[in-house]
Amino acid sequence: DFVAKLLPVCSENFIINELEIKGFTISELQLKYIYNKYPKLIINLMKKHIKNNEFAYLFSSHTIEFMIRDYPEDFIEIYNIKPFHNFTLGYRTTLSLLNHDKKFVIDNASKLYRYLDMAALLKILKGDERDRFFIDIFPSKKSDFAYQYNLEQIFKQFKPEYKIEYLMKIYNKVYENEDNNFDFVGN
Repeated sequence: DFVAKLLPVCSENFIINELEIKGFTISELQLKYIYNKYPKLIINLMKKHIKNNEFAYLFSSHTIEFMIRDYPEDFIEIYNIKPFHNFTLGYRTTLSLLNHDKKFVIDNASKLYRYLDMAALLKILKGDERDRFFIDIFPSKKSDFAYQYNLEQIFKQFKPEYKIEYLMKIYNKVYENEDNNFDFVGN
């Protein structure tokens, strides 16, 4: 336990030895300190061990936010290997991810929307990009609509006078081949 407390001030090789070979687990604060000193070391450990769920503690919200801010391409690479879901992104981090790779965010809308800051998303995505994002988060069948999604959470950042109009627009695009009666209860 004493060695684990000193890890943030040690060399990269020593840290790798202690974490991978000796199996030390570190606290989120220690992880933050190590990441600040050796970000690529933590990222490489994440890449190496994501498939077998080892080192799950490396995937803290703080680490993910720092990674998106500093190395967004690594976040995208790791997320594409195996999506993880234990994070929530703030306004600036969501902006950073969108500014780095809007296409990734739009293509993964159904997986990512719960973790993104909607105000940042609405600021960056406009027109067709915004429509594609929201179309992707709707369930494929109209009958599942009311049961799977918390509309208030998703659309809370929209201006009230625009919210219903936009919701109806997306709803009608998604369910254009089904009965076009706009209803929120899935009847």
